[in-house]
Amino acid sequence: MFKAHPSDELLLAAIEKGDKRAFTLLYNRYRPKVYAYAIRVVKSAELAEDILHDVFLKLWLHESAKIIGNLDAYLQVATRNMALNVLRQQKLELLYKQYVKQEAPLYLADITSEHIHARETAGLLDTAKRLLPPQQRIVYELCKEKGMKYEEVANRLHISKLTVKTHMQLALRTLRAYLTAHADVILLIAVILTRCFF
Repeated sequence: MFKAHPSDELLLAAIEKGDKRAFTLLYNRYRPKVYAYAIRVVKSAELAEDILHDVFLKLWLHESAKIIGNLDAYLQVATRNMALNVLRQQKLELLYKQYVKQEAPLYLADITSEHIHARETAGLLDTAKRLLPPQQRIVYELCKEKGMKYEEVANRLHISKLTVKTHMQLALRTLRAYLTAHADVILLIAVILTRCFF
């Protein structure tokens, strides 16, 4: 049990040991500030909620949470970095949409088996998957390649369904960014990244 207003340091030490109540207390304490900062940067309530969730997931998964000296500063930096990543991703998606609109019809009209091979496609995706943190890669492979639902993955890995969903969201963002940068084969791989299993 915690006293009425436990310090950030005490709660961080408890979080490092997996104390969910400590995490909830810190979440409730800093949620408004993190959300406000995120929405100022991305100008979207939906994106701000995603960033909020990602920031606190990062805190929950932090291997040395108790060594965070200034939690307020840590959360602000984490929020800023994730918000900027979201803006960069939006820019990549815009460039990709422009590419599809302008170049893809011509590209598809001339496509043959000699232009793109399944091995090349699989190799590119494998390269992109190696960029993922281990937990994200495992969740991605179980959901996408094994066809497991979020709840099944959560049970198998002993994590929450929400954590599985977050890992999938983060993995897909990384993979989309990588594949978008390789537009020569993106049209064949994009379908892989459009379905999630709920």
